[in-house]
Amino acid sequence: MPESYIELETTEESFRKLSPATKADMLIGYIKKHIREHPDGIVAPIIARDLKLSQTTVNKHLDYLVATRQIYKKEYSPRNVIYFPNGRLSHPYFEMNIDVPGQRFRISLIENQRGKFLYLQEIQNTPSSGENVTGGIIIKKENAEILANGIFKLLDRESEKEWRKNKRKINKK
Repeated sequence: MPESYIELETTEESFRKLSPATKADMLIGYIKKHIREHPDGIVAPIIARDLKLSQTTVNKHLDYLVATRQIYKKEYSPRNVIYFPNGRLSHPYFEMNIDVPGQRFRISLIENQRGKFLYLQEIQNTPSSGENVTGGIIIKKENAEILANGIFKLLDRESEKEWRKNKRKINKK
């Protein structure tokens, strides 16, 4: 068992006495924890080295984690595969939250096999269930500026309409 994970309350001797299924569950836990510690991605040989496990063992568990969508992988070539700490088909590479009075939004830039996208989500925080997504839109990244300009045009038109309405009220007095 890797020395760096002894804090998980198992000694090497007690680890050897565990059933194969329990050992597999523990190793999967170690691998998932290590991947979570590398949110920008990590390759299998580094995981094997860091956890002092064989490459075969790590690959077997990585395949399982990907198949069950507990982690995400991006394959650049058969020998260049990067693993990420989630099972999303679209991996965010930039995120920010924007708080406005009474609302919170998360804007993410995400990437998948189809390209890069802007993902806008409305977030609601509740004491009982924590953070919930209450709505969202996805738009191709190259079209995001067109959408933003359209929103600004709409707001400008509304402002102009309000200004004309107020001007008529003043002129009537």
